[in-house]
Amino acid sequence: MSYFDILNAVNVNEHTEKKNGLTYLSGAWAWGELKKRYPLSFYTVYEDARGCNYFTDTNTCWVKTGVTVVDGETQVEHIEYLPV
Repeated sequence: MSYFDILNAVNVNEHTEKKNGLTYLSGAWAWGELKKRYPLSFYTVYEDARGCNYFTDTNTCWVKTGVTVVDGETQVEHIEYLPV
């Protein structure tokens, strides 16, 4: 089974929270579940050439983050651009 199939099979129902009519899963809880199964996985907060951990085009601002799942010899990074 792929790492996605293994993680997707985790029952998260008892660990969700509700806010403003939406259902959320705590990022900290999800990270713990990932690390239990893939302990060598890691996250990255990217920096620009000046060493700032945010990016801007003078109109908006965002951060670039990545989660790398390490499964044996295989590493897959998932990158997100998050608004500030």
